Amino acid sequence: WVRNTVREAQETFRLLQAHRCQDGPPVGLLHSRFPQFRREELENAWLDRLGRDEAKRPRGCVLVATQVVEQSVDIDADHLVTDHAPTDMLLQRLGRLWRHARPQRPCAAPEVHVLLPESLATLDTQTASMQQLKAALGPMGRVYAPYVLLRTLARWQARTTLVLPADIRPLLEATYAELPDEPPVWRELRAEMESVKDKLHRLALNNTNV
Repeated sequence: WVRNTVREAQETFRLLQAHRCQDGPPVGLLHSRFPQFRREELENAWLDRLGRDEAKRPRGCVLVATQVVEQSVDIDADHLVTDHAPTDMLLQRLGRLWRHARPQRPCAAPEVHVLLPESLATLDTQTASMQQLKAALGPMGRVYAPYVLLRTLARWQARTTLVLPADIRPLLEATYAELPDEPPVWRELRAEMESVKDKLHRLALNNTNV
């Protein structure tokens, strides 16, 4: 289960632990705020459980994590639940799903559930104001650019299946291509995103101009 913020990951971990029965499957937590030595211990432990070695794989477990599992941790998940995120981040998270060949799985096919806040799922994003959109996006809108999140949502809501790697490039191109008929508020959010990018670009140039 991949959450977008450490706080959300901690809350989900506590919730699952509270509902875990005696001798139930282990529940783990992995995020970037652990001290480095502790994070390495946790990563190694979960690489053992969810890595290539079939013999070490438990009968069941749940790992709650943040973006640290997108690239740096080679885990092989049977089932994936993830918060909504930009297309490229979602594709990275999908890379944790059915990563290695296994003779048996507890599910018939690789499946991912992308979770949306209820406030966003019920909002007409084409006509909503900027204030409504940012409020509906909640914490994820502070982690990722709201404009990219909305463009991603529009692309992914139209799909029920993905074929990888064939769908990677079309999805990315559709998410980031310029559209002439976007709602006015979306154009404002795009301008806001570009302004932040320009500011960071200038800051990077200043820091490297020694």
